[in-house]
Amino acid sequence: MQLTINSCEFVSITTDLWTSRSKTGYIGITGHWLNDKFEPYDILIGIESIAYPHTATVISNYLEKYIEDYRIINKVVCIVTDNGSNMKAAVNILSQKNIKIQRIPCVAHTLQLTVNQALKSISKQVTRYKRIVKFFQSPKQSERLQEMQKELSKKNQSADEDSDNDSLENLHTNILKNINEVSTRWNSKYNSWKRLIELKKPIVRLNATLCLEDD
Repeated sequence: MQLTINSCEFVSITTDLWTSRSKTGYIGITGHWLNDKFEPYDILIGIESIAYPHTATVISNYLEKYIEDYRIINKVVCIVTDNGSNMKAAVNILSQKNIKIQRIPCVAHTLQLTVNQALKSISKQVTRYKRIVKFFQSPKQSERLQEMQKELSKKNQSADEDSDNDSLENLHTNILKNINEVSTRWNSKYNSWKRLIELKKPIVRLNATLCLEDD
């Protein structure tokens, strides 16, 4: 890898932090550049656990260590990070050490913040959508929603004179489930709400019949 990265004249770096399921913090650093033939190169410079707290000083020390290890101090032109205050400050610390590096905000994270800000104007609707999705997360209600889809599908098939037995037997292939949203992925909200629209008829039907059940 050292020989590969020495072949570049300028390199940009991306870095991010995340926490594993075991609650261990990690930092990842990647390098990106073009060779003299404009062929793109993307390499993993480093990934390792990072102790808490994830302060700007701690992050800058990790970045500086890898930059020095790979001898690319005079080659790094920019670092792409999220919009976290600790990331911003970390790059500023590096710049103050005569390492002229520009920070470029991550487009995906900037979009995430923008969408979240816009969704505040419909916070009541967002809360309702979350409640509906959460309601059907329980095994009991999830099964009821699936059964309602099958029931409606059978009715639609029965109304169609051209339907055959094979299509009735394969109804389970069309069964849909709700999609949970991920707080850090704005498009997951879109996918979750789109699925609610697709499940609108069985949900409305189920809502009308639940009050008739003993359980």
